[in-house]
Amino acid sequence: MVMVHSAGPFIPLSIITRNATYKAEDFWMINLPSRDATLVATATTKPIATIEEAIAQLRRDPRSLSVGIQPASADLVNLALLMQASGIDRSRMRIVTYDGGGPARTATMGGHVDIGLVGGEGFLPVKDRIRPLLVFAEEKVEGFEEARLITDYAKANGFAPEFVDGSQRGFVVTRRFRERAPERYRFLEQVIERTTKDPECLAALKGQQLATTWYGPEASNAAYLRSAALMQNYADLLKGA
Repeated sequence: MVMVHSAGPFIPLSIITRNATYKAEDFWMINLPSRDATLVATATTKPIATIEEAIAQLRRDPRSLSVGIQPASADLVNLALLMQASGIDRSRMRIVTYDGGGPARTATMGGHVDIGLVGGEGFLPVKDRIRPLLVFAEEKVEGFEEARLITDYAKANGFAPEFVDGSQRGFVVTRRFRERAPERYRFLEQVIERTTKDPECLAALKGQQLATTWYGPEASNAAYLRSAALMQNYADLLKGA
C-alpha cells in the first residue's frame, strides 16, 4: 500500500496524542516534495512590520499581542521553540486556538489576532492581505521570499535554529514493505522519481501550486525523522494543547 498524505506532522502526532501502537520508524518516505513551512504573519492592517518588533513587544509584555495557532500542531512546537529561544514565558501569552489551519489563517488576515503561526501555502491566494514576518525554513520559500528565515534570525540573535516542518506531504510506504519486497519497492521508487521529474507532470503540478522537488528517500526520511524526534521532545505540550 502506498500512502500519499502529510506524513509529518500527522504520523508523529498520532503516536504522541492518540497512543498509536506504531512508531515513526515503521514508515519509509519515498519522497516528501511538500514541506509547508510555518509562517509567522500579521494582517496588513496591523502596525507590526518585522519579527523583531513582535518579539520585542512580547518581551516587554507577553500579553500585549494575541497569537493565533492550531493546537497539537507543528506550528505550536515552532511557537514554543521561538518563545523559549527568545526568553518569553509562553504561559503568560494570549494564545488563541483554532480548529484547523484555515480558521487560523482567516483570523490572521482579518486582524482578529495580532499575529498567526500557520502553514504558509494556504496564505498564497490571500498574500496581499498579510505581512510575512518569519518563516521556519532553511531556504527561501517560494511566494514568501521577503520573510525572514528562522536560520538567519537565529544566527543574528545567538541561538540554534530548531524547527519542525509544518507539513511533509508525499509518498509513503511501510518500512516492512521495503524490506520484505525490495524489488517491488525499487520499481515503485523508480516510477515515482521518473514521474516527478517528467516535464508534463511538472507543468501540471506547478499549475496547481503543488510542490515538485525530488528529494529522494534519504533526504526525505532524514527530514521526517528529525521533525518526529523534535516533536517527541514536546510531547507534553502537544498532549496538553
